[in-house]
Amino acid sequence: MKAETQAFVNRVYASSWSSGIMGGLLMALSFSPTDLAVLTIPGFMLFMRAADRCMTMPQVMYLTFPGFLIWNAITTYWLVFATVPGGIAAITANAILMTIPMAFIHKVRRAGFTPVSMALIVASVWVTYEFAHLQWDLAWPWLVVGNAYANWPLVIQYAEVTGSLGISFWVVFSAALLLHPRYLTTEPTPEQLVARALGKIQFKDSEFVTLSRHIPFFQRFKWSHMLVILALPAGSLVFYLAYNPEPVSTTEIVVVQPNYNSYLDAGGYPDATMALESIIALTDQTITDQTEAVYWPENALRSPVFGTRVQFPANRLLQQTRQWNVPVITGTSWYHYYEDETLPRVYRTSADGRHFNVYNAAIGFYPDGRMYQYRKAKLVPIVERFPFINTLSYWKNPWFDWPNLSGYGRGYETVNFLAGSQTSPALVCYDSVFPDWVRRHVQEGAGYVTIITNDGWWGDTSGHVQHFDFARIRAIETRRAVVRSANNGISGMIGPKGEVLARTDYWVRTALVLDVPVYERETMYTRYGDWIGWFSLGLCVLGIIWMPVYRKSSNFIVD
Repeated sequence: MKAETQAFVNRVYASSWSSGIMGGLLMALSFSPTDLAVLTIPGFMLFMRAADRCMTMPQVMYLTFPGFLIWNAITTYWLVFATVPGGIAAITANAILMTIPMAFIHKVRRAGFTPVSMALIVASVWVTYEFAHLQWDLAWPWLVVGNAYANWPLVIQYAEVTGSLGISFWVVFSAALLLHPRYLTTEPTPEQLVARALGKIQFKDSEFVTLSRHIPFFQRFKWSHMLVILALPAGSLVFYLAYNPEPVSTTEIVVVQPNYNSYLDAGGYPDATMALESIIALTDQTITDQTEAVYWPENALRSPVFGTRVQFPANRLLQQTRQWNVPVITGTSWYHYYEDETLPRVYRTSADGRHFNVYNAAIGFYPDGRMYQYRKAKLVPIVERFPFINTLSYWKNPWFDWPNLSGYGRGYETVNFLAGSQTSPALVCYDSVFPDWVRRHVQEGAGYVTIITNDGWWGDTSGHVQHFDFARIRAIETRRAVVRSANNGISGMIGPKGEVLARTDYWVRTALVLDVPVYERETMYTRYGDWIGWFSLGLCVLGIIWMPVYRKSSNFIVD
């Protein structure tokens, strides 16, 4: 059996196809719900192994694509539950994008850098890709490698300094250092001789070297490298055990999980009025005299709110907040009409000539009759907003009605709602997987972080589990308690060390009374955001500058 296992490992290791595919499987197993996060390191080693055996960047992209597709498909298969064509397109497009940094990693690993320098630049290439992927209209942060460690808070406490991108950096750095190239003068293979005869590659026999696949792993292994790799998780474990932050105060809030059916009008109720009365009744059963704020999930109001008009459902909810003497912060669609203000690039026009946009919003209803709005900033590409709509709208074409194709309007401002004696954002669903956006609200004074979401679109899949788990990293990054109100689940509370303090089951109609600890300390990540992304970009630039120097000085040509 041992010989058969060794033979299987050798076959996997000897082929770019099999190495890439196995790497994709290990990466998929790293994420929730399996949570075998440590597999990210051998997973990336296998991707690098696949790239090392290639001769050109296009070949790297071609041979690693199946592995990246497997990783994306297994981890985010639930996207097709919302829209089959959109889900397939998103999974395929993201897998293609992942092959681009791997092609550049292939070039870096052949440049002749020292092992540590090579590992630093390789990690920088991947993190630069992740950092850039957070910035544009097709942003998809779900598969940031650091997210795989969401349920391993003991070993990622350093995220308060680096953010989730720092976890990604550690993973890729570790994989590259463990699989560093070791160059030995040897004879070229017959395939390379044929490639040279065809003019595809050039080398002198005296200069030819091969990668470390000719050297057993135990001969390349260095304990000094292992100590470098283990330093961060070991320090994190010590910090987790020793760190016991004291809150400056606590506040009681209520989070409601109404369990509406997202695929039915009015959430499965006869009409929007009955749906509203249902969630009011559930809240009324739960609220206490000490409650300072009530949170309802995204889309909790089944009827939209039109500007500042006090009509249904706004009038009914304002009446109820006066009765409770407690604000209610909830998700809904909000129609904003532009009066005396600058119009955005894309807007709609009503039949009576008024300009407006529809926002996926959080609205705070207060006992004194005031209403405050937060417009969701991070919109799901295609599903919520057409990508690059602001640029495309310059193209005047009668076939494309850009305003009506645009989807939701995009918000750009941070908003912290007053919740009793404290302030907290009401981040709407997708907002919460963008760490820099979350930390900006904390920088503006939030004492705890609130997420309102509707994960019911994905059904009882791993999608809602992953979404809850990723919030644990947000808690560590900002050292704030994170509260979630989810339509179907999972609602709950996470402590500042990433520990789960309360959680509901999925597809249960319930509400929680939570004593939320309030903190004031700012972490390094809260102050400086994704500095590790800019640091990685800088290392990439230095690597590009130094690559020709190393190539020239080493005279190495790697197969």
